[in-house]
Amino acid sequence: MALASQPIDVTLPGFGIAVAESVHGPDFSMALRSDPFHKLLLLVRGSVRLIGCDGSARILRPFWVATIPAGTPHVLEDERPATILLLALSAELVDEVRARATLWEAIVERTPMLLDHESHAQLTAGYRAILHRQLATGDPLDPRHELLVRHHADRILAAVAANDPVRRS
Repeated sequence: MALASQPIDVTLPGFGIAVAESVHGPDFSMALRSDPFHKLLLLVRGSVRLIGCDGSARILRPFWVATIPAGTPHVLEDERPATILLLALSAELVDEVRARATLWEAIVERTPMLLDHESHAQLTAGYRAILHRQLATGDPLDPRHELLVRHHADRILAAVAANDPVRRS
């Protein structure tokens, strides 16, 4: 996999869910940005500083999960080159089912948080299952693909919402 020197572009399909893996190189740089979708970041390797538009900063290391709601200006600065799994969700997708919206709100309130090893492994498997579906599918419009991706995304949200944080920043 090529090392990223800048944020990767994420395009959501019509059903509003995508996963991306960003493996940062030593020259990774990111300008202040906001995205039109919600982001759930799972740090796999390295260390990053998540900086809000107000200058507030949080350090994220492996086993940390963080949220960035749609439209929120932010910057990621690597302290050590990072590998990040990103779950991108459209605001419409989150809002279409009350239970999903409730989970998202609870997650935003509780993150960033440090996950235990078991929870981190479970989430990593969920992200990778969606990545595999994205890469392996011959037809992204196949309704089976959409249902499987939604299933994995909902399981990720439920697992994060149910996690008893080891520590919060």
